[in-house]
This record gives sequence, structure tokens and C-alpha cells, in this order.
Amino acid sequence: MKLIALLLSTTLSLLAFSENINSFSADFEQKITDEKKSVLSYQGHVWANRKNQALWEYITPITKKVYIQEGRVQIVEDDLEQVIIKKFNQDIDFFELMHHAKKVSKDTYSAHYLDSVYTIKLQNSMIKSISYEDSFANQVTIVFTKQKQNEGLKEEIFNYTIPDYYDVLRE
Repeated sequence: MKLIALLLSTTLSLLAFSENINSFSADFEQKITDEKKSVLSYQGHVWANRKNQALWEYITPITKKVYIQEGRVQIVEDDLEQVIIKKFNQDIDFFELMHHAKKVSKDTYSAHYLDSVYTIKLQNSMIKSISYEDSFANQVTIVFTKQKQNEGLKEEIFNYTIPDYYDVLRE
């Protein structure tokens, strides 16, 4: 559940920050630090568009794909031949976060949204990182590299057909 909340919040942040961003893709490193200062680090690639669609592809230390589309998340774990499907109750409004974002310095913005405070940093007008404390009191930082904005992502990238032989778990 921590991962889902994190991905939803991050996707929300990516798309809502600027009304000029219609699509975003980047490599990412995501670090989650708990109260005991233990750090989990993930790396992968993200694609997102303004139509409330996102794909987070985790490459290390595990491989999995997380598809997010309007009120539904599919977590695909090919190694386990399973898909977890979750619906989320809270209707996420990508543009509401933008409405709350306020400039705090030249390349730093802050937004209070859905009971979290997000710090969004830019570099050369591109989203460089997003930091926040999640609902489990973990400090989350996602750093983006090789960012691309408005490069017309194909709709097919956000669709996943579950193989017949995969286990499907619904939560």
C-alpha cells in the first residue's frame, strides 16, 4: 500500500505542476527513508500524460510495472506471473495541486495537497525532484534525470493486457 500511495502522489505531482506539461517521461531514483533512517532505493523509468495515465517501470532492485489510470492501479509482477489491481477512493485532481503550488525560491515550489506537503525543485525549467512525507511518516525523494516534456507519448504505452495464465489479485 505504501508504494501505491507514493506512486499516486508522485504522478499527481508530475502532471499537475505546470499547465504547460502535457506529457512527461524520465529516468528516476526513488529513495524512501523511514523513521529509523533505513533507506530503500529504487530505479526505473516513468511515463505520464495529462489524461491521468502513468506507467512506472521499476528496474532495480526489483522489476515491476505500475499502470495508473483514472481510479485504478495495476501492479504487474512478471517474475511472479501476477497482477494486483487496486481501486483508489480519493479522486485525484491533477490540476488542484498546481493551484496550491507556490514559489518559495528561484527553482523551488511548495504545495499542500491531500494532507501532504510537496517540495518540487526545477532545473532548467524541468522537474528535477519531488520530496514529501508520506502517510506512513517516510521521507520520500524522487530525483529525475533524462527528463522529456511534451514529446507525444503513444496511448498504447499505458495499456496492459493481462495474460490468461497470470494470477489476478483484486484489492
